[in-house]
Amino acid sequence: MKITSGLFEHMVLQRDGRDVSSGAIMGEATGNGAVVARVRREAKVLAGFAAKKIGMAKAGKFTAKLAGVPVGGPYTIELSIAGGKGSAAERVTVGDVLVGDVWVLGGQSNMQGYGLLATRAKGQGTTRAFYMNDVWGVAEDPIHNMWACIDEVHVKLGVVRGPANTVAGTGPGVAFGQEMQRLTGVPQGLLACAHGGTTMEQWDPAKKVEGGSGSLYGAMLRRFEKNGGAVAGVLWYQGESDTGAESAEKYTERMQGLVGSMRKDLGNAKLPFALVQISRVTGWGENPMWNVIREKQRTLGETVPHVVVVPAMDLTMDDLIHISGHDQNRLGRRMAEAVHTERRGKRALPPPMEVERIEVIRNAVRGYGEVHVKFRNVVGALQADGLRANGFSVVGMDGYNKAYVTELRGETAVLHTSLSPAEGETCRVFYGAGNDAFCNVTDGADRSVPAFGPLRFNSGRVLTGFASTVEVSELQASAGKLEGLGYPAEQGGLGFARRKVVDCFAHVHEELAKRAPEDVLVWFRFRVECAEAMELAVLLGYDGPVKVFIDGREVLHDANGVNPAIADSQKVVWSARAGGHEILAALGSNDGRAWGVFLRFERLDVNKVSKQESKKILKEGAGKAVAMPVWVE
Repeated sequence: MKITSGLFEHMVLQRDGRDVSSGAIMGEATGNGAVVARVRREAKVLAGFAAKKIGMAKAGKFTAKLAGVPVGGPYTIELSIAGGKGSAAERVTVGDVLVGDVWVLGGQSNMQGYGLLATRAKGQGTTRAFYMNDVWGVAEDPIHNMWACIDEVHVKLGVVRGPANTVAGTGPGVAFGQEMQRLTGVPQGLLACAHGGTTMEQWDPAKKVEGGSGSLYGAMLRRFEKNGGAVAGVLWYQGESDTGAESAEKYTERMQGLVGSMRKDLGNAKLPFALVQISRVTGWGENPMWNVIREKQRTLGETVPHVVVVPAMDLTMDDLIHISGHDQNRLGRRMAEAVHTERRGKRALPPPMEVERIEVIRNAVRGYGEVHVKFRNVVGALQADGLRANGFSVVGMDGYNKAYVTELRGETAVLHTSLSPAEGETCRVFYGAGNDAFCNVTDGADRSVPAFGPLRFNSGRVLTGFASTVEVSELQASAGKLEGLGYPAEQGGLGFARRKVVDCFAHVHEELAKRAPEDVLVWFRFRVECAEAMELAVLLGYDGPVKVFIDGREVLHDANGVNPAIADSQKVVWSARAGGHEILAALGSNDGRAWGVFLRFERLDVNKVSKQESKKILKEGAGKAVAMPVWVE
């Protein structure tokens, strides 16, 4: 009698919802008849398992289901088939079997483990691993002993069978299992299935027909089925190899497909899926797709339920791309805490931290814009281990960071800038911008802030950005305080020329300064398109006498405008019809002290946006959630 799947020495059997085993066992036998199980814990026979019928043998094969063995162990399990007339009884005995939770470990090298082994977690008896050579044992890195792998796909992807790696091999799995055992009190099993450097395309579930000889997904399924066909969930760390432009574009779709296929093939529509958000890389050159992948990972749970995303941006490295062995242990514990929360375990922490709100608040003393990034699910308070908080940036239209210091206030990171509040709202906010950002902000439970960005502001107002181009006239003769200035019906002689707007402020400072202290006049012409009729606030800022016309009609005259220009300091309500519009602003140079104008719009006739629309505005801008005026470039 020989067992081929479902029951092995030192293994962990997956428990069911009643905290007992229910795994399938298959094997070979020469006789026919009932398969009987006898289960002992130490020397004592388990109640109901003195000689429990669990299956049948026929035609050289047997199938059985070992149901009802309680969580815990270790157990010694004897399977037997009573000999028929003229034949001897057959039996096989398997020892040191536990019942608890089993986890699939998938992805690429940071899950496989490349941290230095000198800092690996020491093995503990009730956390086990199914190593790459199809042998169960106490889990101790490297549990991905690739050099001894059974599945040929790993060899085809570059693994060389040979001596063991004695230097590197620490991943998050062992620490995860040990922390889950501490949190739940039940044994833990790990199915090592990852492979370094692999892409989402190489993990394509459609390739499972190739089995373990040609498919990573097929190899994972083979190992799953060999161990009884039941697991508690999936741990996943992958994405670095999908930071090319084409693969990054397809990442979310591929992840949705992977999670859906795993849940179908592993037999649980709500199977927990813990995803690590990719960390850093150095020495590869700047690649914006790293931020794209992180953002897609951060938001995956919005479209796929029961996915938890575990940040890793603050963790230290043992080489250019691999998390250190020491911090792989931290990551494993973070993953365990996140999964325990997802499963609504006892005394669980809140879910991983999420961005709740980003807004610009005017500093009461200096008047500049403070960017407040508020998080939900913070344990205790945000902290940086006594160091200066790093990782946040406020990126302007010119691509430069405008934040000079980050202050942590409870659940909020306050990013100090020298921008006006209105200018600040045109920027985009990041945590972990770039391939190799130094990030060090955690909460009181040693959980990292998630990398994010670029995100916009969600102040509750529905705003356009400032114009990126403007038409500027040649300098004209002074019109004083502009009292008698009318709309120029003939504009051909004004010498309008298009120019880029720098830092949101349409200005001609250099030209006006050259004419100082002479007083002159300059016109700024903006054009917008409205897809529908809308009620708008025209938000202006200026530093000299100004007169504004919309579609030829005067809407504002301020004879006393003075330097400095403050964005959004003046508001004009405008009922805009659908179609194209012209906004024409005349600015007196104020004897050479004026520079230019700020201009943007706020939509007033929309109800308070929904939570879903708010998330969309935060990520994509107001124009994606509701119709807004569009600048004509």
